[in-house]
Amino acid sequence: MRADYLTRFGPEFKGGFKKLLNEGAVFDHATVNFVPTETGPGHAAISTGRPPAVNGIIGNFWWDRVKGKGVSASMFSRGRSGPDKLLGPTLSDAVKKKNPASRALAMSMKQRAAVLLGGRTPDFALWFNADKGVFVSSGLYSPLPDWVNEFKRQHFQSPAESDRFLSELAERAALRMSLGKGGAPDLLMVSFSGTDAVGHAHGPESAEMRSQILEIDKILGAFIQYLSEDIGPGNFDLALTADHGVAPVPGSWEGRKIGARHIRENDFTANLNGALRNFPSLAGENWISGIYLPNIYLNRGLAARKKIGWKKFLAKARLALKLCDGVAEVYDPAAAQPKDEFWPQYSAGYHKDRGGDLMIRLKEGVVVEHSGTKTTHGSPYYYDNDVPLIFWGADFKTGRYEGAAHIIDVAPTLAKILNVDLPPGSGSRILTEALKP
Repeated sequence: MRADYLTRFGPEFKGGFKKLLNEGAVFDHATVNFVPTETGPGHAAISTGRPPAVNGIIGNFWWDRVKGKGVSASMFSRGRSGPDKLLGPTLSDAVKKKNPASRALAMSMKQRAAVLLGGRTPDFALWFNADKGVFVSSGLYSPLPDWVNEFKRQHFQSPAESDRFLSELAERAALRMSLGKGGAPDLLMVSFSGTDAVGHAHGPESAEMRSQILEIDKILGAFIQYLSEDIGPGNFDLALTADHGVAPVPGSWEGRKIGARHIRENDFTANLNGALRNFPSLAGENWISGIYLPNIYLNRGLAARKKIGWKKFLAKARLALKLCDGVAEVYDPAAAQPKDEFWPQYSAGYHKDRGGDLMIRLKEGVVVEHSGTKTTHGSPYYYDNDVPLIFWGADFKTGRYEGAAHIIDVAPTLAKILNVDLPPGSGSRILTEALKP
């Protein structure tokens, strides 16, 4: 969800967004301060209060040099789902460690969102299996109770309908687990996926996006009302943010303004491979092992066999890749960096054991087109990294806050309120200006 949706559609809000904007602590300049701006890294950053450079989730997928193949952020051996690739504790883990009686539950239509929000010790991490029409989990967590197994739906008419279905599951969880009614604080983490689907399929300026945001406004309003009636408005706090935004569709009004254009994914990959094969002294070889933007993984063994010094090879490869269509800059994380305002975001998204040999920054507005989508996300630019950030509840001061804030600030801020051990680190901070004494 992009932050500008709150202003663009603000006059039409009647539900949850209206309530949060009028009564909450609203950070008007919140960002995702790392690259890539994707689902996996975003959810991991929200839950850990750390960027990918620390929590290890550098993408939805990345290249595993030992295995010689791509790996998923939320899958491990034998096809099981789990958070084993997540480095360090999450807010959920900190809550459960301090208060074993606390309940912690993460849910989403997406597997990686639920797993990476939940961390290692939630009671449940739930995601939707579209083939079976039910919510599922992993053997790492508690066995699913009947109230989850009974919650079934085969077809959805729209992404908003799937979000409404998820909110109904969240309400049932609150009821059946008696959330907020015990002697210890409980944590409910809900990730709505519909806005992402609408963004890819129709873009941020579409009528479909307006409809989606207004539906989410209704869904949030109903959910806040349910919790207020069930446990009392003074007995819960709420934080709302997003993992990323979305690029304008080439040809749209915003797209024309920034010169947005498509490059087919196959063409882009071929261009990168061709640039290296055709570079003097590197000719005729396939130098790329894996591409998971912004990370490019190069064939280290081939360089060794050809007796090309690694630093020298990277310097040549960087020059070659910079000439490719759609590429603005190529970073070598191990070398001195050019004077570049975007490098801090790439540095925060780079993990020394998992990151690529080089990192590519696309030009603003360039959309590497995936099959069946009009646009995507992942870049360091405003349309992908400006996100909403709102806190609401008895522990927060109503107001608009102009200072810089990031999604990695969510976990340490909530940890402060909960009095659990998850201090700020690696650029995150407690947003003390929004806290009541």
